Amino acid sequence: MNIVRVPRLVKPGDLNHHGSLYAGRAAEWFVEACYLCAAQAPDLPGTMVCLAIRDLVLSKPVRGGERIQIETRPVKAGRTSLTIYGKITTRSGPARAEGFVTFVCVGKSGRPVAHRLRLDPPRDAEEKEIQRKARNF
Repeated sequence: MNIVRVPRLVKPGDLNHHGSLYAGRAAEWFVEACYLCAAQAPDLPGTMVCLAIRDLVLSKPVRGGERIQIETRPVKAGRTSLTIYGKITTRSGPARAEGFVTFVCVGKSGRPVAHRLRLDPPRDAEEKEIQRKARNF
């Protein structure tokens, strides 16, 4: 499965009373980008639904007018679940937020179904560390 990158422009309606990106909007965009990553697999036997948002830490503010990118990648595959790691970055520095979202593949009955997805081995030390963190969920 591939890395998925989703760009966003932070507009005035996305800001809180401090003039920075509202945490609720950041979480919404984060889950949506992680879903796009989870749902990219061909031939899924069902639909991916969100089970849990884990360790989403908004570490640095994002100001109005900034462009962000949400980079997502699959990091843990269970029998019916798939955990996606995501991070929010801007062109002006380090990650502004990062965390994990776990999805479950459900069939037409609404019950979990096996997805038969397999992850590629980690590409580098950073990805290996991210996968290690995801094993704790």
